[in-house]
Amino acid sequence: MALLDNILGKKEVLHLGCRTCSGGDEERKRAVRILDELDIPYQLMDVSCGCEHYDLDHAAAEKAKDATIKALRGRRAMTGCARCLYLLRSYDIRTRHISQAIAKRLRHLEFNSEKHLGQVYYHDPCYLVRYAKISESPREVLRRLGYIVLDLDNNRTFTDCCGGYTSLLPLRRKATEGVLTSLPDGAIITSGCTNCTQNMKEYLAAIAEHASQGSASEGGTAQGSAVQGTGGYPDTQENTKPDDLDSDLNNSNVKSHTAKSFLELVDSALF
Repeated sequence: MALLDNILGKKEVLHLGCRTCSGGDEERKRAVRILDELDIPYQLMDVSCGCEHYDLDHAAAEKAKDATIKALRGRRAMTGCARCLYLLRSYDIRTRHISQAIAKRLRHLEFNSEKHLGQVYYHDPCYLVRYAKISESPREVLRRLGYIVLDLDNNRTFTDCCGGYTSLLPLRRKATEGVLTSLPDGAIITSGCTNCTQNMKEYLAAIAEHASQGSASEGGTAQGSAVQGTGGYPDTQENTKPDDLDSDLNNSNVKSHTAKSFLELVDSALF
């Protein structure tokens, strides 16, 4: 079917994610560079599938759904956001995760790198593993490219939520902290979802900035804490006391960790 689509000029649509869950412009550039390098046909299309409005604005979500179905009718799609994947499939749009496309291509090329790129911990995104039943393709890609892939204690369908799609900032941070504190010092963590990794990066950036500003009494809240409504959620700090936000950033156990997106690791291995 994919071959027929390409013959008919209907290339697979790359919808890496919506405005707030795609990982940003750099992540899209990585996706394009990787797909081009591996000769995986695709077509960029700027659509919002409704993920950024999910659980927040029903009318906007329905409008985005209708527009997406109209734009992608009869097309195939690939995405990097786990919840976008869930939504697109719920619209009866044939959609795969970008790791599945890359894994399939690497298998076809019989590609197994001789590089030794070190250890990386893989976090299973809730939407990807529980709803889409996708757990192995991201791991396979990373292993083929030369990474040693390690699992968190709670992995695959027993994964812990990182909080990336949680609208309340304190709850989001508490969930992210729970995932990161299980790692050894200096660990690199990644995830198959652009939004999950973005959420972990923002939490670690907030930790680092809070530490550089000193205690809450001296510096107030962590300004520009990089948490800007991950997963389509606005920064819901209005009803939260500054001290409560600061207390979420006092965990020194995670300061040495690094979060890198799945595509960031693939890009580093290929280029």
